[in-house]
Amino acid sequence: MKLKIKPLVQACALSLLAGSAIATTPAGTMIINKVVATYQDAAGNRYSSESNVINLTIREVYAAALTPGNGAKQEVSVTDKEVISSHTLKNTGNVKQEFKLVASNAEDDTIDGKIAIYLDKDGSGDLSEEEINAGEIASITLEADEVANLILVTTLPGAIKESDTLHITLTVTDSKGNIVTDVNDVIVSFKSLDDNLTDTDVMIMPTGPGSTCNAYAWIQEAVNWQEAKKRASNWIYRGKRGHLATLTTEAENAFLAEKLPDYGRWWIGAYRTKDGAAFTDRWITGEPFDYTNWWAGEPNNSGEKALEFAGNGQWNDFVDTYGRHYLVEFELGACPDAPKPKVEVSLAAAKDLTCDGEPDDEFGDVDLTEMASGECVIMHVRAENTSNEVARKIHVKQAVPTHASYVPNSITLCGSVGTECVDLTPRTDDASDTDAGYYDENSGVIGVGGDYEDLKPGAIWHAEYRLKID
Repeated sequence: MKLKIKPLVQACALSLLAGSAIATTPAGTMIINKVVATYQDAAGNRYSSESNVINLTIREVYAAALTPGNGAKQEVSVTDKEVISSHTLKNTGNVKQEFKLVASNAEDDTIDGKIAIYLDKDGSGDLSEEEINAGEIASITLEADEVANLILVTTLPGAIKESDTLHITLTVTDSKGNIVTDVNDVIVSFKSLDDNLTDTDVMIMPTGPGSTCNAYAWIQEAVNWQEAKKRASNWIYRGKRGHLATLTTEAENAFLAEKLPDYGRWWIGAYRTKDGAAFTDRWITGEPFDYTNWWAGEPNNSGEKALEFAGNGQWNDFVDTYGRHYLVEFELGACPDAPKPKVEVSLAAAKDLTCDGEPDDEFGDVDLTEMASGECVIMHVRAENTSNEVARKIHVKQAVPTHASYVPNSITLCGSVGTECVDLTPRTDDASDTDAGYYDENSGVIGVGGDYEDLKPGAIWHAEYRLKID
């Protein structure tokens, strides 16, 4: 006999079969099914009858869900050192599972980043000191329905171009060897950053052999430590992204103490994760926390988590929610070229046929022809500082050519800004010629300048001397 079920009852039965939350019911759970029938006879006596039992046993289900968090698509600077992305893994099966984690670059990537996977215990999307110290992970065990927050840190190589590509994939394999099929990729492109600090905003310090330098900026914004850490990375100098300063040597600490005012206090890059614990064993950059310069009695661990630098060079732990200015450090690598002065020098000449010291015609930079023995020529030297830096102790020399002689005491020198000529103090180091320069009879060299006033940007000086044809 075929059992017929009314449509409503049939729908309910189907719902019971299809709607059971198998993924959240533990494997091995037994669901007991039994029917009890009650009935009466003609006299109203009640009776009951029980059916046979059908048990439903829940099978093991191995499943997981992997979803990307922040940083699934990023555009980072060509000077950045790492790429950080967050990911969420959930055991959607009904058994405890160990998941293997593998992060890799795409085969066609133009750069190869070193990828580390960390457990983000507090789910903040950012790695704390404690989480970093816990180390990298290659697998994780989760109970059914348990969630793990993961952070991938990809260390970038030193030289990156805007045309480079980076495609990071996190692959998760469950206890049965099944690969979680969810797409969980990080697509990274690169760009050059525009500076928002200039040379006048920073202090540059050589940091080691090979002409390497760091730059430091004092940012006059009063913010709490966490906000200072965040904002520091938004400052760009010479294409380098900044971070809160990490003072790892006595020389570095002394450099800033000399440059900064004595009265100030600034956030720098270290933070205590637990009250009462050692302050830290690393800077936010990962550098070891070996060098310290604490004030007497500090750190005192009294709920003060952040590190501040005082103008006298000493350190103090302080309440991280207070507002402070902050110090930003830029690791430049090669030292920037120091600004250099540039002087352009030119030579003109005019005939002085009677050797009376007066030019017979206009000075020019063309060859003079049809000259004879006993006639003179006046040489005119013009030196102009075309840079923005002071040019110091300009010294111009000419070797007297063959078949010509220097006319004694004929050197004159004046400086000018624009067209106005201003006399300069003459040299006095040669007893035979005490005007604006000298003539060395042994070497046959005429010298002009050397110990005069510095030539400031835009300034010009002029010198003249005479030669006589032998």
